[in-house]
Amino acid sequence: TDSDLHRLLHPSCQGTCALHEALDQALADTKRAGRATFEIADRMLGLDLVVIFNAASGDARTELKRTAFSVGDITSLRHVERELTILNRTLEARVEERTADLSHSNTLLRAEIRRREEAERLLLASHRELELLPAHIANAQELERQRIAQDLHDSVGQSLSAIKYALERAQVLIHRQAIRESSDVIGAAVRRAQRLIAEVRTISMNLRPALLDDLGAASAVRSLCRDWQSTYQEVALEADIDVTDGEIPGSLTTTIFRVVQESLHNVARHAHARHVRVAIHLEDGLLSVVVQDDGEGFTVSDETLPMPPHFGLRGLRERTERSGGRYRLVSAPGRGTTVDLQWPVEPGSAARSASQALN
Repeated sequence: TDSDLHRLLHPSCQGTCALHEALDQALADTKRAGRATFEIADRMLGLDLVVIFNAASGDARTELKRTAFSVGDITSLRHVERELTILNRTLEARVEERTADLSHSNTLLRAEIRRREEAERLLLASHRELELLPAHIANAQELERQRIAQDLHDSVGQSLSAIKYALERAQVLIHRQAIRESSDVIGAAVRRAQRLIAEVRTISMNLRPALLDDLGAASAVRSLCRDWQSTYQEVALEADIDVTDGEIPGSLTTTIFRVVQESLHNVARHAHARHVRVAIHLEDGLLSVVVQDDGEGFTVSDETLPMPPHFGLRGLRERTERSGGRYRLVSAPGRGTTVDLQWPVEPGSAARSASQALN
């Protein structure tokens, strides 16, 4: 019976335990199905109960004579199963870890491929720009020569011709003893000569402002802004120049002036703006020059194309980067244009530049 089997397997038990309950259920299952198997996990035992029928009849409906059972120690089996479970989990964790590592490596590899493709694209673009640079320089020089020649012809040449004619007229009047008329003609020639001097000073200012040599970039830019405002009175110009001449290194003096001059020239020719702002600041060792307008703007990607209208912007970038600065252009159709240029400036570099210039 189950009680005899329980006392045999669990002699120290004084009451009902899990083994006793399992035996009751197993015997009931054996009578119904002919066989039952169960395990006692806390005791690490495995029991197999089998019905033995009457050998003569072999009929399952005959009276049950006896039940055979076998008891086995399943400790090693369960240990092996537990180790296999742990091993499977470990292997799954390693597979997941390796999969994550491979996924991360693939992501980094794809990013590196994109970076190299972008670098190659920029390198090809730089090669194309370098191929166009000699022609651009020659074209810019020719245009500058044409502009200077036109200025000299329109202002200096015509004024000198008028003065020459006035002096010749005065000379004729003097020979005729018309002293008063000759005096009036000479007076008009003097006044025209004074205007010519002012025009020559303007041309000289455009070529090389004396303020750059006498004072510095900040003063020259302020003067440039005043002259530009007087010429283009329909555009409001705001000059926010929060640096002194001594704070700008001598190596950047001409560069700062030229980039502002070229930027304002672009605003006058292309922007159709109502307001333009010129700002120069020095903060935390970084000298920044910003020229911002509220004009028509354009698509920035077009700036990289080798088209003549953008040679001025390309010149700004080349001049900035050649002097060790950083060039940034922000623009969009209908939203104006911002040219943002920055140079790292070491403390005392402006003083050293001034001292070297004096020596």
